[in-house]
Amino acid sequence: MNRLQQTVTRPLLVIAILLLIVVACSPEETVEIVEQEAQALEATILPPIAPTPTPSRTVLPTVMATVTPVPTMTATATTSPTATMTPAPRLTTSQPNLADLQEYLVSVPARVFSEEHNEALLFEGYFQEFPLSEHAEIVYQDINNDGLDDMIVFELQPSIWGRGILLVMIWQTDGYGDPLLLVNFAKYDPRHRFLFEDWSGDGAPEIIYDFQSDTGGTDYIDTTRTRYVIHCQEQCAVIWWKVIGEWEQFYTVGWTHTTIERSIDDETPNLSVLTESFYAPQLQNILSDSFNPGFQVLTSTLEIYTWNETRFELVESQILSLPYYFEAQPIWTTTNKSGIQAHLIAEFSEETLYPPIYVCSLHIENNWTSEPFDCDPGFTSVEWRDITDDGQDELVVTALAFAQQRLLAFQWNGTEAVQIADVTGDIIRVNLFGVAVDDVDSDGRMEIRAGKIDLSQRSFCRNFSGFYPDEIEICWQEWNFTEEVYRWNGVAYIKQD
Repeated sequence: MNRLQQTVTRPLLVIAILLLIVVACSPEETVEIVEQEAQALEATILPPIAPTPTPSRTVLPTVMATVTPVPTMTATATTSPTATMTPAPRLTTSQPNLADLQEYLVSVPARVFSEEHNEALLFEGYFQEFPLSEHAEIVYQDINNDGLDDMIVFELQPSIWGRGILLVMIWQTDGYGDPLLLVNFAKYDPRHRFLFEDWSGDGAPEIIYDFQSDTGGTDYIDTTRTRYVIHCQEQCAVIWWKVIGEWEQFYTVGWTHTTIERSIDDETPNLSVLTESFYAPQLQNILSDSFNPGFQVLTSTLEIYTWNETRFELVESQILSLPYYFEAQPIWTTTNKSGIQAHLIAEFSEETLYPPIYVCSLHIENNWTSEPFDCDPGFTSVEWRDITDDGQDELVVTALAFAQQRLLAFQWNGTEAVQIADVTGDIIRVNLFGVAVDDVDSDGRMEIRAGKIDLSQRSFCRNFSGFYPDEIEICWQEWNFTEEVYRWNGVAYIKQD
């Protein structure tokens, strides 16, 4: 149908429809519909003349940040204000209570730090969906060196998919500036803490904020620690952040450890960041008694960051060692100079499927058997060795089991074995060092060294109620990699104080 046919046919169809409307509708409805159709008919018969376009500016919306834990934040990114917009409200009370602070926060957008974009992006509506709770705490301290106290708000909600937040606002003579917000989620056991340290060298303290999150499933935990460094002047910004620790345990075990050293070169602050990690594949095909194929040591790196007056900028990255595997090297049988034979037997434990584990036992001359102990058969060995410097070989067993290594030592008197050492150490080196026999002080006598991941230092402790049936206390605990030394006292190896 061409344009002329459309122009003639449409009025006839409209007249037919109008006759039906008159019959079916009330007089008032009929008048209204007829007027609408008349206007449409006029537009069809007399097409409108296109108006002359006038120049216009397209307002581009501010990019939206993506929050990636499972809990979602329904928020709308804001556009840049124009001269006709109403100025945003200001918080003019220097030390507000939580109710007043919450009322203010729901009325303004928050600058939420995005790890993906490595900057803060504006969000509206966050505190409407996730209001502050009674667990929020406020600290007042001058963090931009202007002599005026600023506001730091921190909150932890230790529930399933709980969260931790840090909110920073700078006092600007007559009110607070825009809030900077850091939000982190954890499936289990969230923890956080903050410190005040001058990393930028301007005499004002930065906020050092650490957050720990746990994820996982049945009997599996993956713990991650992330550090943020926040620098404030008229506004606050995250000037450096990095995952500084990770710990995995279940079918697999592994950790990532980061060592941070601060220095000043030609009056410019620098960061040296050493990262080391290893990962153990799970016991393969647990129903067929196959052994662990090896431990993978991941790339070790050294990164250098330099302060550029805005952020710590990565200026150098070195690969210290490439990934490699520790292959399984079991030693199952050993014979001493007198012909006494000892051997290990490993059996898969059907009682402990989660996580899967083998149980080993030591046998001497087929007439003495040790108590069973957990082991990874691919990384378990037995040897005769003189470790007490008495001229007689002792029987030394080392066994790896998940994130720990165990050393058992026995003296054989001809009929039975007498245990003289039972030392367990945490694996704290990428060479899988957990426990070892070594001359620690170079005095010619052998000591036993044991690695230790110390979680004894507790800080930032808070009590929480309402999340679990009983009140709980949650503290921040440092991961300190240390060593313990066991010395021979003539009878047994005893831990040195």
